[in-house]
Amino acid sequence: MTKRHQLFKGLILLCLALPGASWGQLGSAEGKGGGPGSLYNPKSVVTVAGTVISMTPRPVKPGLPHLVYLTLQTGEGKITIFLGPSLYVDKLQVQIKVLDRIQVTGSKIMWEGSPVILAAEAIKGGDVLKLRDANGVPVWSGQGYK
Repeated sequence: MTKRHQLFKGLILLCLALPGASWGQLGSAEGKGGGPGSLYNPKSVVTVAGTVISMTPRPVKPGLPHLVYLTLQTGEGKITIFLGPSLYVDKLQVQIKVLDRIQVTGSKIMWEGSPVILAAEAIKGGDVLKLRDANGVPVWSGQGYK
């Protein structure tokens, strides 16, 4: 394979990967993240409480970014909660784990045919994890989080 062919192949792979990279941003201030975060609606904000029954599996290689979400068992049933990108969530002082009791406030939307909540705030014990502002803008957007 020639160097030119390898370069061309690399550029094609890069072009295919870039649309997926915006998913991790989960909706920028302009609301164009491509993922569920771009659907945040301040008019659909709800608060739910329950027990965490599952979390996003961690990637095989540590340090790879991925979306952190959990399943919360509430009095009304199970619901998926999107927290944010692992590059932000994993650095929070308070970590949420399976069997934790939490309260989540966020925008309830439909994503791929199922209801989900885009978390703006999660409370565990007396600790508050701030994830979005009142308009749904992620606290990690524009901060160059690493």
